[in-house]
Amino acid sequence: MRDTNRSLEEFVTPTAEVVESDKDFRINLIFAGFDKKDIKIDMQNNELTITAEKVEKNKEENEKYHLSEFRSGKYKRSFHLPENVSADKIEAELKNGILGLVIPKKAKAKLKAISIK
Repeated sequence: MRDTNRSLEEFVTPTAEVVESDKDFRINLIFAGFDKKDIKIDMQNNELTITAEKVEKNKEENEKYHLSEFRSGKYKRSFHLPENVSADKIEAELKNGILGLVIPKKAKAKLKAISIK
C-alpha cells in the first residue's frame, strides 16, 4: 500500500497510520472535531481518497481571541491500494476523533490437487 497524497497547498493532510495483518489493512486517520457527515470516502482505480471540510465557526464581535489553533479548511489523504484487497468490503467508523478503515484482503487461491484416472 502506498500513500499517494500529493502536497497540495489548498488541502490539509490528516495524520495517518497504516497497519497490515494477514487478513486486512487498517488505516487510522485523525479527524478530531469532525462529524461523519463532514467526511467523504471514495474509491476509484484502487485509489482510496478521504476528503473532509471543516468550516470555521463564526466569531462573535464582542469576543477577543487570544489564541486559536483550531484548523478549518479542506482535508485530503489518498492511498493506492494493492490488487489483493476487497474494495467492495471496506468498512469505516469515526470514533473519538479517529476515522478507522478496515480493508480486507482477498482470499488467496488455494492449490487443488487433481487426481489422475
